Order: sequence, then structure tokens, then C-alpha cells
Amino acid sequence: IESVGNPFDPRFHEAIGHVECEEVSPGSIASEFMPGYMINDRLLRASKVLVAKPPQTPSGDKSEVNQKQDTTE
Repeated sequence: IESVGNPFDPRFHEAIGHVECEEVSPGSIASEFMPGYMINDRLLRASKVLVAKPPQTPSGDKSEVNQKQDTTE
């Protein structure tokens, strides 16, 4: 079963986790942990995969920065 780079499909893939990834679009397969197999149109084993999620950006919340500065004074 071709997985990496394709959209996650629960009929053929078993998600074992999420990973922040910029190489593939969110919701697509970022990496394959264990390959899946089919015979003709029958699924023998689903691919175990990591699903991409968008990278987290810094929150920009300045209250934490201000609190840290206040404690050092």
C-alpha cells in the first residue's frame, strides 16, 4: 500500500501518532512505521503511519515574557 505523501484513509491506514511536518500537507501521511499489505482487493494488514499536522507557531503571548522578567528583577 502506497502511504507516504497520500491523504490518511482509515480504511487502509492505522494512525499511531501525529508529527509536525512541513514537507507534506496536514492530514497526509508523513512517515510509515510498518507497511500494509493487500491481496487483490482484500486488506491483509493496514499500514501503521504517522499523520502530518501543521507546525506550531509561537503563541506570541507576552504575559509569560513579562512574568519571567518580573521575577529576575
